Amino acid sequence: HVMGDALGSAFVVANACIIKYGTQWGEARLIADPITSLVMVFIIMIQTVPLIRQTCLILMETAPVNISPDVADVQQLEDDLRRIPGVLELHEFHVWSLNTSTFLCTAHVVLQTDQTDQVNVTVDKIKKFLHRNNIHSSTIQTEILDPCRELCDDMTHEAGCAVPALTSSLSNCADFVCDDGDCMTNSCCPPASGSDKV
Repeated sequence: HVMGDALGSAFVVANACIIKYGTQWGEARLIADPITSLVMVFIIMIQTVPLIRQTCLILMETAPVNISPDVADVQQLEDDLRRIPGVLELHEFHVWSLNTSTFLCTAHVVLQTDQTDQVNVTVDKIKKFLHRNNIHSSTIQTEILDPCRELCDDMTHEAGCAVPALTSSLSNCADFVCDDGDCMTNSCCPPASGSDKV
């Protein structure tokens, strides 16, 4: 930006010198003024268009790209979060930019435990992972499922007995306590048209 301003000032000085001292070119020397003006406008546009685009993306709260050297986009971040031990399901996951260097995150995380300290351990793992990837402000809402046998279709399922119920539920994309049609329609990620699953 500073170099652009300096270059613009240099064009103004050059334009003034041509008009004042280039009398041997007669009236033709005056064309230097519109030419240098157009060059300056071009320089300003080069600086402004990317800035306007970036500002619009931030105001629209779009998902950032190149979140960190290890995470290229939000989809990769979500995939990595799902692999954290203790996380059964992840939904209502949102990442957006507050400015060019500050990213925010909210997520609903389904855990299956009856121990409060285990919930804290898992949330700490999630927070540490987000911090390592340049997301220093996050809100993690936990949804706790009891480790109950009646939800289990297959007790040998390595991921826990809640997984079959979650994957077949209408509320897979929203709170697992919300499974009526109106609730899902007004959720951030409603089911696709003509589908009974999310």
